[in-house]
Amino acid sequence: MDMPDEKAIEEFGMKTQLTSLPRDHPQWKVFLLRTPAHQSAVLMHLHHALGDGLGLLFATSPLMGVQEGHPLANIPLPRAILPPFARKPEDATPKRRDSSAHRGFFANCCCGFFRGVRNFMRGFFVMLATSYDSDLPVNAPLTQRRPRLKFSGKRRLTRLPTVPLSTVKRARENHEVTLNDIVMAAVTGAIRRYCVHKGDTQLTEGRPVECKSMLMLALPRECDISNPTIALQNKMLFSSVRLPVQEGTRAGRVKKMAEACSDLKSMAYMMGLKFFTNLASMSPRAFLNKATGESWSKHSFLITNVPSTTGPMTWPKGEGGEQLQGITMVIANVMNQVSVISYNGELYSSLVSDPDVIDEEAEFCKIWLSEFEALADPMKNDTDGVVRP
Repeated sequence: MDMPDEKAIEEFGMKTQLTSLPRDHPQWKVFLLRTPAHQSAVLMHLHHALGDGLGLLFATSPLMGVQEGHPLANIPLPRAILPPFARKPEDATPKRRDSSAHRGFFANCCCGFFRGVRNFMRGFFVMLATSYDSDLPVNAPLTQRRPRLKFSGKRRLTRLPTVPLSTVKRARENHEVTLNDIVMAAVTGAIRRYCVHKGDTQLTEGRPVECKSMLMLALPRECDISNPTIALQNKMLFSSVRLPVQEGTRAGRVKKMAEACSDLKSMAYMMGLKFFTNLASMSPRAFLNKATGESWSKHSFLITNVPSTTGPMTWPKGEGGEQLQGITMVIANVMNQVSVISYNGELYSSLVSDPDVIDEEAEFCKIWLSEFEALADPMKNDTDGVVRP
């Protein structure tokens, strides 16, 4: 299809995402879009019923061309998530035993047991214990969100400025946390600064506020190199994470964000979350739909952070393929959606939001880039310019 310019491609992508796929046809479409300036884009419109992001990544991997090896082996996913054929050999260096490991053995066992029980219960009750977010310039009024926010049907795609992955890594080293912690802290900082820009007095006066994001957590699944489509399934969990927008310093936001995300690294927490999900799935469909809608309405954002290949990729694979210059994920949810994909040394991000709620996308873009740059610069002023009384 011919498009006049790149902006038209973005608008077509958003419009397509909001259009229902016909039920009497396969639940996917692929468009090849081109502009007179020799810009092109491959738009894949897929129903979520086909599978989650990880399943789609595995299933489409044979179409990807990389310089060497299997495409999935070039994606920095945890070893347990990757299928066996894409895993790199484990380090065979014998690990040195700590002679102090046996000291306090029973005390450590007891502490570990009770900590595991606590984390399991936190994972089990996390979705039940959530409350509605405070009224902020990034969400609809509470009167519209309670008991369930209705989808307005209006959504705008904003492609956020590309951030070099080297900047994110500098920020990680500066604050001694993970890459995901930095991304989440940058999102939190951008939300806070945008709300302050819009005149929110709760944050400028230091009053406590509630702002949360839902997170989608992909689970390992079967994938065969000769038939990768068996990975097409929705095998994921949803969790809730508080975004510390009330923190006035970047170091404080990073610390609190790392603490909030630490639960996701606990096996006991994930077991509790999975157990709750399995129990909830046995509920009657009407009750499940109502409970799910209310849970989603209690959150202001849904944030996804997905890794792609560390090097350049051609699409499709083979001599006729063209190198992908960037990737954009477009998902329209009842709340705001921030999607982040790391690809070929860059961080590509998008915001899909209600234009009546987040109405200054240019300001959000400016804040987004400066937040990453400030996190990466240890000499940067740690405050965000808000002076509390």
